[in-house]
Amino acid sequence: MHSVSNEEVLDTLNECNNDNAPGLSGLTYRVWKWVAAVAPNQLIAVVRASLRLGIHHASWKQSLVAVIPKNNKKDMSLPKSHRPIQLIECLGKLVEKIAARRITFDLGKYNLMPFNQFGGRSNSSCLDAGLSLLHDVFEARRHDLVTSFLAIDIKGFFDHAGHECLLDVLLHLGFHPTFVKWVGSFLSERFVRVQVDDYVRDPHPQMVGYPQGSPISPILACIFASLVLEHLNADPIFDATGSCPIPVCPSAYVDDFEFHASSTDLSTSTHLLKCTLEAAVRMLDSIGLTIDPDKCDLMHFSWQRGDDSNPSLTTVLYGKEVTITPPKSLRWLGFHLDRKLTFREHIDKVASKGLAIIQGMKVLGNSVEGISPANLRLLYNTVIIPAITYGPRSGLHRTSPKPSSSPPW
Repeated sequence: MHSVSNEEVLDTLNECNNDNAPGLSGLTYRVWKWVAAVAPNQLIAVVRASLRLGIHHASWKQSLVAVIPKNNKKDMSLPKSHRPIQLIECLGKLVEKIAARRITFDLGKYNLMPFNQFGGRSNSSCLDAGLSLLHDVFEARRHDLVTSFLAIDIKGFFDHAGHECLLDVLLHLGFHPTFVKWVGSFLSERFVRVQVDDYVRDPHPQMVGYPQGSPISPILACIFASLVLEHLNADPIFDATGSCPIPVCPSAYVDDFEFHASSTDLSTSTHLLKCTLEAAVRMLDSIGLTIDPDKCDLMHFSWQRGDDSNPSLTTVLYGKEVTITPPKSLRWLGFHLDRKLTFREHIDKVASKGLAIIQGMKVLGNSVEGISPANLRLLYNTVIIPAITYGPRSGLHRTSPKPSSSPPW
């Protein structure tokens, strides 16, 4: 395991946003940049010792959880109507950023991540996951086949993922024992304090799950979720009749899983998805995770003339019969998909979103008063343009990091 270099620490710190919310100590990245300017050797020594000894300091493992209400929720008394945001110590996050860069580089260099996991890796984004799905659907259409698509939602993925299983996976993948020790230290003996309005409760131990808001949590979650993808890749499900020897294709973006099956008719592809869903649920159950049947989405893609069939998927999950009925359109990774992939629904949605933002911008100023036209133009380019152009291939450079052929250290 390579030692952390001075440039690695200082470059990572300089890239951090000064306005990021601090943890319990109230020390922002701006403060630590002042420290780096005055006493860089001492700061670098602390970061280097953490990764070299495999120890994440106890003061970095206490976080404040701010509860933010979600928009457009009917019953605000339900816990799922709120979004918990963990505020972590900035110095601890600096160490986590460096560890995240290293593990991401190794995943790409040694091809340790399943090819169909589009999250937690360099030069990959939601757009790549969407393009991969579209390629498979249109390739099936070229061979006069129809495709069925199923998206599943994992309950509390970041909150219920196990630690021991992840550490075993990291060791199996060949990561240095000292780094695995640091990951174990980072995940163990964590405490959170929940804040609702002005009320702050006593520290509560966080025994399982990954801290949301940490730079390394999404990458660790992808590695943990790769167990399911590797199982489905190694043992794919085919059409039992042999009429269409194309396996069901699974893919994921972090914890957003999807399966799509192509066949000669929608009934067959729906049956293939049913078998894949049951296999995925069994695999998730073996690692302590469950899915939310109410949030599973089904969609059929067919251009066959006169084919108006729209079969539902019926199966038994957790002892209850579940029926998933395909709607006219569904939302997946920010894309609005319809039966013939016309993307009319997607265009209407993003256009409405852009118009709503414009209406909100009117209160900020006009040609007489408020913020200047130059700042209004800046807001338009940085807020509205990305919102209404989400999806085109040309926007990929805004979401993917630049490729790197050298390690981050």
